[in-house]
Amino acid sequence: MAGTLFPTDLPGSRWTRFRAEGFPDPVCGVIYRLSRPATCGMPLGGLDTGCIDLETSGMWGYST
Repeated sequence: MAGTLFPTDLPGSRWTRFRAEGFPDPVCGVIYRLSRPATCGMPLGGLDTGCIDLETSGMWGYST
């Protein structure tokens, strides 16, 4: 795994467990690829604070 944070041959777009650099035990996550990106980005904020999305392209998305 030298030079990568996690193995690059993992399945995409579904939950999986894998070893990741810096963690002593396996971690869980979803790997998104450029060929099939996430539908929405990451929500920033919470209840009663409104919503700002950070899209997978790095741009600001939906906001309230």
